[in-house]
Amino acid sequence: MKFLEILQKAIVCKWSDIHLTTDKNIYYRQNNKLNIWEDEFFTREDFREVIENTLNETQKILFRQNKVIDYAYEFNNRRFRINIYMIYKGYGMAIRLINDNVKPIENFYQQKVLRDILHNDNGLILICGATGTGKSTTLASMIEYINQNKSKHIITLEEPIEYVFTNKKSLIHQREYHVDFENFSEAIKMAMRQDPDVIMVGEIRDTETMKACLNAAETGHLVLGTLHASSVIEAIIRMESFFNQEQIEAISMQIASSLNSIIIQKLIPTIDENLVCCMDILLATTAVKNLISKNQLSQLISQMQLNRQNGMQFIQDDIEKLVKAKLIDEKIAKKYIG
Repeated sequence: MKFLEILQKAIVCKWSDIHLTTDKNIYYRQNNKLNIWEDEFFTREDFREVIENTLNETQKILFRQNKVIDYAYEFNNRRFRINIYMIYKGYGMAIRLINDNVKPIENFYQQKVLRDILHNDNGLILICGATGTGKSTTLASMIEYINQNKSKHIITLEEPIEYVFTNKKSLIHQREYHVDFENFSEAIKMAMRQDPDVIMVGEIRDTETMKACLNAAETGHLVLGTLHASSVIEAIIRMESFFNQEQIEAISMQIASSLNSIIIQKLIPTIDENLVCCMDILLATTAVKNLISKNQLSQLISQMQLNRQNGMQFIQDDIEKLVKAKLIDEKIAKKYIG
């Protein structure tokens, strides 16, 4: 099958993403740059073969109903996240090659503060950033750190399951959307009855899921999730935006009481053509919780500046250190610092 040849090429050439379109050239992303694979096309028949051979019957029904499907696929001992969707006169497909090993916390430049964050046994940890900034990788690294160092019961709710964990000190139960459950908020509520210590939610997308995450964090559980936001202030505004305006005061209080930390991340290209994760980190100190509860969000930046020695930081801080270490080119750094 041509599809499998493409997956093998991605593994060998270390492509991060592949984009297939009916009867069009194949595109791939390497070192964060989108490239065209000349003289290679993916036909309508190739798409039908993928749909027939990689989707189970339930997934085929969902694809026919929703015109889009997101799922995981395993080939040659590697996992891929695949999204097939209908487009004008054909199909589109986005394929993400998932790292074969979970990145250790020790490989992050922010390892100390990340470990400190995970030593708290409760509260909501939000990993934020644009699509393709490594949120799932950071989330998996945090779960694996807990797995290796703490005796916890961890329940993950994912769409789809990307990294498959092996129990170490912790007991991990992974559940996949449309396979093991049909509703994120209900799955979180059910998880609360399954004696969890840690609940991981792949992505928080709606009001009920946000509410369930806040309730779980507020009742003494450690909850980890991802959200699309480009700054810590935007992340809190996004959390509040799930609710009606008349609920904002109460929700701000609940966010303040349940929050553990917010991490905003970007992937920055290095001189040796790799990518490094740089982060804004907001820790939910008493002062930060007070500002959130009063909806005085603009003052959070000052708190981050004042608490650098306590682990709070800005993406710019990471970039400046990496430039000084000659790992990032100054011209590239300026594009991200502004």
